[in-house]
Amino acid sequence: MMRKIQAVVFDMDGILIDSEHLWRKAEIAVFENYGIHLTDDDCKKLMGIRTDEVVKQILADFGGESFPADIISGEIVNAVCGFILDEGNIIQGFCDLAIELKNRNIPLAVATSSPMLVVDSVLKRTGLVHVFEVVVSAEKLPFGKPHPQVYIEACQALGKNPVDCLAIEDSLNGTLAAKAARMRVISIPEEDARNNKGFGIADFVIEKPEEAGVIIQSLV
Repeated sequence: MMRKIQAVVFDMDGILIDSEHLWRKAEIAVFENYGIHLTDDDCKKLMGIRTDEVVKQILADFGGESFPADIISGEIVNAVCGFILDEGNIIQGFCDLAIELKNRNIPLAVATSSPMLVVDSVLKRTGLVHVFEVVVSAEKLPFGKPHPQVYIEACQALGKNPVDCLAIEDSLNGTLAAKAARMRVISIPEEDARNNKGFGIADFVIEKPEEAGVIIQSLV
């Protein structure tokens, strides 16, 4: 018999809110001001990674090491917050699932690479401010995803062993992080990433949020 789960940890961007394209929009717009011309594909390669690490990688790849990485990171975060509050599309299936699990007294957390400014914007936009017991951002941690630290700390804050927790992720970097923490993982890749064999490390790969509820029902 499969071991029961005791808590569920949600990723945020691409799970609670359809914001991955907003991150790309912000990155492209901000870097354009510094003469670095990014494409959607350039940004997708770094999906799920912490903002400061994304900026450093792009500056290294495009010969922009002399530009102020911390200022660029802040500009991207501010742009994303504005986009989320103005036009962020709530992923209703996962938001409803979070509320349902909360009502069933299943401990819930958010574990995200996004800074707390973005977290606050997303929770405000989705109306989930009081749903999650724990919110952990990798913003101030030594390592962001795909390092498992953000997931380990979320599980510890819930008082649970990671092996007894389930993560819900959309990015490969996030999936790698959760599996490295020894959690079970439901992954819902973006449509153009569904053929990426890397997602084979996930315990479950789904295409619609509603499928996650069925899986969790069998595990609690």
